[in-house]
Amino acid sequence: MLKADMFIYCKRSKTILEMKPKITTVLCGLTPDIQERVEWYELSQSQTILDTNFIFYPKVKGDYCVRYLTTYTLGNQKKTCSFDFCEKFDETQFLIQPNLSGNLDVKNGSIENYKAVGSTIPVLKYLWRVEGGAILDSFPETKDSIFVKWNNAPDTIAKICLDIESDCSSTGEICLDVTLNISTIIETLTKEFVKVIPNPNDGNFVIYLNESIQYLGLQLMTSDGREVDVLTMKQGKNQIQVQTGQIPPGIYQLNVKTSKGMISKSVVIY
Repeated sequence: MLKADMFIYCKRSKTILEMKPKITTVLCGLTPDIQERVEWYELSQSQTILDTNFIFYPKVKGDYCVRYLTTYTLGNQKKTCSFDFCEKFDETQFLIQPNLSGNLDVKNGSIENYKAVGSTIPVLKYLWRVEGGAILDSFPETKDSIFVKWNNAPDTIAKICLDIESDCSSTGEICLDVTLNISTIIETLTKEFVKVIPNPNDGNFVIYLNESIQYLGLQLMTSDGREVDVLTMKQGKNQIQVQTGQIPPGIYQLNVKTSKGMISKSVVIY
């Protein structure tokens, strides 16, 4: 007969499932040769062997089982016995299973926000990586949300990737492709009419207007369409000082009313 204890724990940034067998059969003074081996599998796919070590490193939540096989040899007699044990642990307490959220269809040169969602356990480090753009945040390894400025060059495909490390696991790199769209001639000219400096900012910034247009007013909008109260002060003919006060970090839409119509800009507030 055989009994087994199963354990789940963390070690060196990995989640570990371990099975420790206890042979309870009385051998009546005889000492056969015993060979042991194990086969880990997922309960719904018992014929697919995941590992053959006594220690198993699960990557995702599942119902894992281990098949313990012992081969007894005594003289010219040989017999193999098989025992199966299944765990009932909740691996979500140990494993990170996040997703990335953010805009994947963007304009060249735009600033976008990307966030890790779905992680329910403490994180040690966020390892962000961007192709075709630049991370604007300082110390991004400490943040579950970052701002990216995509290249102005006419690339068609860019990429944002994230690997999350905790005491118990590492997700491995998760990547999303981002499509960069070339701005139209009208959009390019419109951007030159109005500039926001600095951007990103802490809620205090200056709007610079081209001398060929007249400033008629502005609105600052949240991503869900709510208008934000701001203080504005004209500085010279073509400069508007804007102060937002205490508002949550994020991407806001600035609508500037001008003699050439409404011009919209994305403003990043950290």
